[in-house]
Order: sequence, then C-alpha cells, then structure tokens
Amino acid sequence: MKKFITILGIFFFYQSHSQLLNQGTPKNLQCMPKAEIEAFKRDILTQRDAVLQTKNISKAQLRVAAPQQILFSWPVQANADYDFTYNTTIISNFVDQNVTTDPAMDDDLKEPQFIDDWNCGNRTYDGHDAEDIATWPFGWHMYDVNAGMVVAAAPGEILDKQDGYYDKYCARGGSNPNFVSILHDDGTVSSYLHMKNGSITTLPKGTRVSQGDYLGIIASSGNSTGPHVHFSIYDINDNLIDPFTGTCNGLNNSTWWQNQRNYWEPQINKVMTHSNVPVDGDCWGNEHLGYEAEVMNGKNSFSSGEIVVIGTYLQDIQDNDVISGTLFYPSGGVFDTWTHTSTVTSSARYFLKSYLLPASNTGTWIVRMEYRNKNYYHFFTVGCNSSETVSGPRTGSEGFIAGSSIISSIVHTTNSQSKVLYQAADEITFLPGFEITSGAHLKARIKGCSFVE
Repeated sequence: MKKFITILGIFFFYQSHSQLLNQGTPKNLQCMPKAEIEAFKRDILTQRDAVLQTKNISKAQLRVAAPQQILFSWPVQANADYDFTYNTTIISNFVDQNVTTDPAMDDDLKEPQFIDDWNCGNRTYDGHDAEDIATWPFGWHMYDVNAGMVVAAAPGEILDKQDGYYDKYCARGGSNPNFVSILHDDGTVSSYLHMKNGSITTLPKGTRVSQGDYLGIIASSGNSTGPHVHFSIYDINDNLIDPFTGTCNGLNNSTWWQNQRNYWEPQINKVMTHSNVPVDGDCWGNEHLGYEAEVMNGKNSFSSGEIVVIGTYLQDIQDNDVISGTLFYPSGGVFDTWTHTSTVTSSARYFLKSYLLPASNTGTWIVRMEYRNKNYYHFFTVGCNSSETVSGPRTGSEGFIAGSSIISSIVHTTNSQSKVLYQAADEITFLPGFEITSGAHLKARIKGCSFVE
C-alpha cells in the first residue's frame, strides 16, 4: 500500500502543468549567550588597552576627540562569481537595546518584554550585542563555495584573530569562533565572529587594513546556529555601539554607518531553478547529530519532459506583498505567468512553483520575477546545445548558454534593469557589431550548462 501511494503521488505531480509547491520562512539564527558575549568583550578590550599603552596613547587623549570619528561600511561582500544572486545575506538579529535581562536566562525564547531593537521591534534576542548578518538562501551551500566574504567595515589595525576551529555548528554548544577584531583610529574596536576554518586573513596582528579588505568567509564556528557573521562594536569608553540610529537606540545618538540601511529592505535575494523541492535544512554535514540536512537540488540544465521547480527567495518581505512571475520560451514568447502573495512580514521568505517542461522548445529559458517595481531574472536551458551563433537586434534581458561555445554579434537594446548572460564551457566570441547599452548588467563566464550558482 505504501508503494502504491508513493507512485500515485508522483503520477499526479508529473501530470500537473504547474502548481505552487511550497512556501516558507527559514529558522531564525542565534549565536552567543550573554555570558560568552561579556567574556569576549572583556578580553578584546583588555587587548586594546594593552596595545594603546604600548603605543603610549592614552584613552584620555582619544576621549578628547569628537565622540564619533569613524563610520562603517557594510561588513559583508558577495563572491564575484556568485552573480545574478541579487543579495547574499539577511539580518537575522540586531543589537538588543533592552537592558532588562530575562530572569530565566532563556536566550532561545524570543520574549518581547526582554528585547528591543533600535527600531523598537523584536528582531533580536536577550543580551545580543551585535548585528547578525546571515547568508541566505542556502547558507550552507554559500559556505561550501565561499560566497559570503567578511570585509573590514572601516580602516584600522588587526587587534586579534583566531582560526583553526570547527565551523559547521548547527546549534549552540560550539567551542571557539574563528574571528578577527580591528582596532580603529579613535579607539573603537569592531569584531567579526563565526568565520570559516582556514579562511581567516593571513595578515598578522598589528597589520593595517583598509575599509573593504578581506577578513574571512561567513560560516558557523563557535556558538552559532548557522552561517552568519556576528558584527559587534565597542567605543573607547568600552560602551556597546549599535551602528543603527532609531527611536529605541539608547546606546548612541547618531548612526555609525556611512549609509544607514532601512529597518526593512524588501527585495528578492535570488531566483533559481531546482530539480526537486529543496530542503532549507538546519545543517550541512551534521545529519548524524539529528539535524535536517540542507538540500538545494539546484539545477540549470533540463531535458524536455522534466519537472522544473522555480524558487524565489526574498528578504524583508511585508504582509500582502505581491510577487509576479513570468516564464519565457527561448523564442521570447510567454509560457506562463503566476503570482505569490505574502501572508506574513518576515526577514526571509521563499516561494516555489513547478512546471512540466514541454517537448521541443530547446534553448535558454528566462524566468522573470517582478517585485516592488523591479525585475529579477534567472536563466536555464532545456536541451542545451553544444554551440550557439547569435546575431541581430535584441531588446531587454537575454540569456545564452551553450555546452561549448557562443559567437555573438548582437546589438542589445537594454535598460538599467536588464540582465544579459553569456555562458559557455569553452569559448565566448564577440564579433564586430556586438553592442550592449550602458547601464545594463552583462555577465560573460566560462561555465558549462549545468553550472549552478
């Protein structure tokens, strides 16, 4: 009976022209408990004071200066090869502004009476002293391909660093985080925790770094429940700084960002295709401990008659937001359209849609998702040809994927939202006459048909 039910389910799945398969919200990430945060703070600030004493710089001298001399840029950048992924991270936790401590010391429960973030919300947990910036979607896949890079948010010198510790924790209970701390010119210290084993910058302590310099790869070392960077700031007076300014920030009066982001920044992080329903699991490599494994099932090269699952992954989506999708044939005609409507406000949300790919219509298909007056694209192939020769005028977003080579003399008429992709395993040749309008996003890469970002 069990075998019969399974076969029947597969039959109806494959007979369906299209269906909404799933939607959901990933779990919230939490990291260091309050006691560990306090211990790390004491250690790193003691090291700072020792360095200043060695340099014969008194804290009093630094206090005479303006209370804020430094501004930070965003401490995360995407790997250059992770293209057409519109954003690789979400904010999973802000600094906790509420000084009232949960008497039960139960940091795993989000109890609103004990937490407030800078905007008077509860996107944090009790005693949290940092911005937690997590890779999403598929943070463990991004861990595997080094997609999320941690960079220095402001110039300074390396105060301390640590490497060599296990980096795939899925729940609290980890030992030591891989991290880098930077001492800035005004005595402020910024720290970047939970990075990948073996990824920490090779620059020694005391080395000067510039804003944007590489520090490591986002991972889950130490007390961590998933891949993210724990970015904390303490000033010369040992005060915790929340770089965001807002109604409920009682720590500092002004922003410490060069360009402060909004509390909610609704956008699509990624559009991609799957061979089957993905699993946004807890872990990657710790299934033996009882955690559900993340299974991306990413696929970009299909055959006629196969099922394609289109995934749309958003950050900071708002209740009642509408996301519209269009699937285009290689010829440019419309295969189908659909919409998703959000029923929640969430820092991370995904929607899945499946299709049975028709016979013929081989070539590069286009997925276009529209959200808040912006278009997001993904390209995949059906019956990927070995080579392509393309010419003539084209308008809008285009994708060309071949197993071996592409030769193009196309004139692309585009706009600032257009995406143009050339992907071939061996060679891409642009002949005289090739043109693309300024402002469009062009990516040419040597990758095979089955390459998945």
